[in-house]
Amino acid sequence: TDDALRIVAWAVLVHADVEQGRFPITDAELSATPYASSLDLTLAGTSPLASAGWPKSAETAGAGDELDASNWPERLGDALRWVSVQYQPHHDLPPTLTSGGHPTSQGVLDLVNGWVRAASDETARLRASANAPGTAPAE
Repeated sequence: TDDALRIVAWAVLVHADVEQGRFPITDAELSATPYASSLDLTLAGTSPLASAGWPKSAETAGAGDELDASNWPERLGDALRWVSVQYQPHHDLPPTLTSGGHPTSQGVLDLVNGWVRAASDETARLRASANAPGTAPAE
């Protein structure tokens, strides 16, 4: 279950990274997230939150050493069968992950949900700074 939680959390982070801070709101959206070994776009930032709030690579997320683009859809699908994802109604709000009643190691749920919340805080900060008076509109 711990590996499944880490894989799903990594998928949520990758989705927000490639979708300009938008979080998935359905299993279908999350399942369509492409594999990425690192966060290189929206969540690659340099703010203090970005440097400490979430892992920047699949490896540091502990999502599995053998995880790659060839097995990503299958591994993510398997993980989603173990993990319960409570999606929010809007893309700017992060989902919450639970173990779906399966046992987990102490602290893993708090850890992965902490990553997602920190990423959400960062994307909210980025949206606010983009919408600040005197800021050029995003293209």
